[in-house]
Amino acid sequence: MLVAFWSPLHGRGNTSNCIAAAMQLAMNYNINVFITHSHYTRSTMESAFLKGDEEEDLLKFSDLGLDSINRAIKTGCLEIEDIESYCNRIIDNLHLISGSKKSNEEVFKQNIGKDFGRICNFIKQGDNVTFIDIDSGYKSDIANEIIKLSDYVVVTLDQTNLLFEDYFNHENIITPEQEIIVMGRYDDNSKYTRSYTSKRFKRPIYTIPQDTEYLDALNNHRIKDFFQKKYNLEDDLFIDELNLLVEELVYRFEMSGMTIEKKEEESKKRFAFFGR
Repeated sequence: MLVAFWSPLHGRGNTSNCIAAAMQLAMNYNINVFITHSHYTRSTMESAFLKGDEEEDLLKFSDLGLDSINRAIKTGCLEIEDIESYCNRIIDNLHLISGSKKSNEEVFKQNIGKDFGRICNFIKQGDNVTFIDIDSGYKSDIANEIIKLSDYVVVTLDQTNLLFEDYFNHENIITPEQEIIVMGRYDDNSKYTRSYTSKRFKRPIYTIPQDTEYLDALNNHRIKDFFQKKYNLEDDLFIDELNLLVEELVYRFEMSGMTIEKKEEESKKRFAFFGR
């Protein structure tokens, strides 16, 4: 399964939403999960998952990430089971495929950019779920190609009516069967709630609330620690809302024929007010 995370406008929290959904899925379900992005510059994604020395190693060595996978696919010597060896393992069933090291946009487009579709199709052969954070906006050829190949597209919007109106009025290639709408950086105290917006635009809407601790974890390379601490909390708005999105994804995966088992839960869940 290929799940693209896309937003019509930069800065809506698309990358952080992609990271959160992939982590929570991998923490709760026995399914192999890959996560990557299509940006030609270094992304929040690598810095969120990797410590400083691990990030430096990515720049020094060429045996990890999309560039290496692309070379191996071209030679015809790569099996789907080998993909994990080109990744940074975050937890047992979550693997980061670091982005391209091509620092020049034109070089990126002429190399990995042209081959992104082939890479996506190759990874989709396996019994896995791949999350990919793609460029925002309507003009990226790479993003548009990935959207066409994706099984599902999580569309990150915000609580402004203007962005919703622009998205629904704009001609785009996302089909109703692909579409999952998420309000990023959601403020539960705003007048423009999920219920209000869902009724107005006649679409089911999910949210990922603004969470200071999560944002700090993104900036401090501590995403793994954050989710190991909080993934099974009850009565935590961020986790509760994230679970609704993940459960919708799992439902769609199962309707598409995948078999997904939930991991065994701890004998007693912790509540959000403990450890605060």
